[in-house]
Amino acid sequence: MKRKRILVTGGKGMLGSSAARMATLFPRFEVRALGYDELDVTDENAVMAQADWLMDGWIFHCAAKVNVEGCTRDPENARDIIVGGTRNVARLAEKSGGRLLYPQSFLVFDAATCPIPEDAQPNPLSLYGELK
Repeated sequence: MKRKRILVTGGKGMLGSSAARMATLFPRFEVRALGYDELDVTDENAVMAQADWLMDGWIFHCAAKVNVEGCTRDPENARDIIVGGTRNVARLAEKSGGRLLYPQSFLVFDAATCPIPEDAQPNPLSLYGELK
């Protein structure tokens, strides 16, 4: 049986490394967890270079600029990483026939109610949340 491939962007960060660790518990998955030093999601060519390896696999897109204050100080860089990087990863999913999981809801909701209901509309309170 051919193992299903999973590419984890931001694979060295807190969320990405946890996702990769969990996926490796299942022998049917082959996991490639790449940190920023191995895959800069803002580099479209580098992202697309993963297409042949990924073919029909999954992408867990965990790469992000997680510094909320840094996003406010340098909004162009934040937009490049969060929006542009996600656009590149979505193109990779399309090119490779892969499926994309984007577990990025941190600071997208204002948490006026807790727990946040499934039908809650996003209400970010920062640029970071808006970019997500």
